[in-house]
Amino acid sequence: MPAEGPPSNSHLATGDILEISGEQLEELLAAVLSQGRPLRFRARGFSMSPLVRDQDAITISPLAGRAPCTGDIIACRHPQTRRLVVHRVRAVRAEGLLVQGDSAPLPDGLIPPDDVLGLLAFAERDGVVVYRARSDRPAAVRHLAWIVLRWRNRAAALAHRLKQRLSSPGFRDG
Repeated sequence: MPAEGPPSNSHLATGDILEISGEQLEELLAAVLSQGRPLRFRARGFSMSPLVRDQDAITISPLAGRAPCTGDIIACRHPQTRRLVVHRVRAVRAEGLLVQGDSAPLPDGLIPPDDVLGLLAFAERDGVVVYRARSDRPAAVRHLAWIVLRWRNRAAALAHRLKQRLSSPGFRDG
């Protein structure tokens, strides 16, 4: 009987998506980033919408000695759940980074420096780059972009609620 060879890696050659758990993704991400290489994978969830949406392809790059700044989007371990999240740095404090998803109502909490894995370099939707990190922008500009997104999201949510209320069967004209 012929000896069995190693398992096929055809899924990597054909461009199919490798499905792994969040815990496995975090381990893989940490291992790849520790080698100084970026990792591209599919985003899951809605906490960073509209910038990053569920199923967008995102690329996380190593920190390469650079400390994250206010406005950067980082991959890190959530302080309570210990799950991988990709959220924006809202504030830099002595004890850690305060992070929050662009559409999340509240910050996640403080992230210790050791729990920061990398920086979001690119986000792609349907093959089009929708976000490209710009480390040459001052932190104040990155923070201002975050503030504009937060207000835009709040205005969109308010408009949506108003539209629902106006179209509800119980609403009557004055």
